Formats: sequence, C-alpha cells, structure tokens
Amino acid sequence: MIVLKSVGKSFRSPSGESVRVLSDIDMGIAEGEMVAVLGPSGSGKSTLLNIIGGLLGTDEGEVLYGAQSLNTLTKKRADLFRNQNIGFIFQGSALLGSLNAVDNVLLPGMFAPKKLRIKNSIRVKAGQLLIQLGLEDKLQYFPHQLSLGQKRRVAIARALLNDPAIILADEPTSDLDPPRVNQVISILQGLSSQGRTMLIATHDLQVAKAADRCLEIRDGKLKEI
Repeated sequence: MIVLKSVGKSFRSPSGESVRVLSDIDMGIAEGEMVAVLGPSGSGKSTLLNIIGGLLGTDEGEVLYGAQSLNTLTKKRADLFRNQNIGFIFQGSALLGSLNAVDNVLLPGMFAPKKLRIKNSIRVKAGQLLIQLGLEDKLQYFPHQLSLGQKRRVAIARALLNDPAIILADEPTSDLDPPRVNQVISILQGLSSQGRTMLIATHDLQVAKAADRCLEIRDGKLKEI
C-alpha cells in the first residue's frame, strides 16, 4: 500500500552545513499492517513519518500510495489527499489550548470538502469518537484540564475523524505511566484489527512488541529488526 523508493532527506544546520538525516530509504507497508519504527532521538523517525504523510518533501526518491506518487501532486492536491487518507497522532498530542476536546477533534474536518462535512455531521461524529475512547465526561474540557493520557486519546480521536485508511503516530505513548501506555497500545491494536494501516515512531519496546513488524533507523539508514 505504501512504498518508499530511494528516499533521502537533508536539513541545513544553523552553521549552514547540510546534515543528512535519511539516506536511500526503501520500504513497503502492506494494507492493514502495523509497523513500528525505532531509533534514538534525532535519528529521523519523525522526519520519516512527515515525509510519508506528505508534510515534508523528499530531496531524492519517491513516496507511493498504491499507484499514486505523492511527489507528483500539487500542494493543493497533496493537502486533500492527506486530509482524506491519513490520520496523524502527533508527538505530545499537539492540541490547541484555546479549543475544547470536541473542537480539537473537529480540526481535520474543517479542511474536508463541504459535502463531506455536511453528510457526516462531523460535530456529532467528533463527540462519538471521544465517547468511544472513554471521554464522555470530558467533551467540553480544554487541554489544560485533561491528563496526559486523556490528551492522547483526544489526539487519537482527531486522527480518526475523517476515517483515514492510514494512521501515522509519532511517539504515542511518550510521557505516559504504564496503565495509560497499555491503554493506548490497546487502542492502536484495535485500530489495526479494523484494517487500518499503521506506522508508529516510538522508543517504547511495548509498542514495538505489539506491532506486526519493527524497523530501525540508525545513521540515516532503515533496516528490519
């Protein structure tokens, strides 16, 4: 379903030096597969997810979703493709402090085509997703009123709003205590069992064990472990 061909990415350091983050990355993820990507901090895990999600371009190589190459899409078409096909769970949840739980979940729907927004009654759907994740009494709570685990579940609900086939999760269990880690892992496994394709960047060996397959980034290279 997702294929990377010879993907490379560099960034410019504050001193102006080019720093190579990813080199000649080849990988494939099958439909419905749950894959964990491990690696030390700064190894390029988040960069890899952002490239696969179309948030970053490649310096070399290509990202394919089936027969569709992200590299050939205009920015407008890439934004629409991402909105309709990919759900993001960002590191640290990345909720907007000025919005309550329901309105944070609604954000991806704001960029959906108008017909889809009306058809799906997305505000109702946002509330339903939060209820399904055990937050029925937190719908109107703001991020500062939520625990880390509750914020993470709001972030998961937001990722699911447009019913994406693909979930990209960046450190979804970071900073959580063991019971909340287990809760998030259980949610991710449940999404995988529904047939969603999942790629998870993580330091957490519990998450890695729950995945169908594990990859590791080190020195810009990706390998199976």
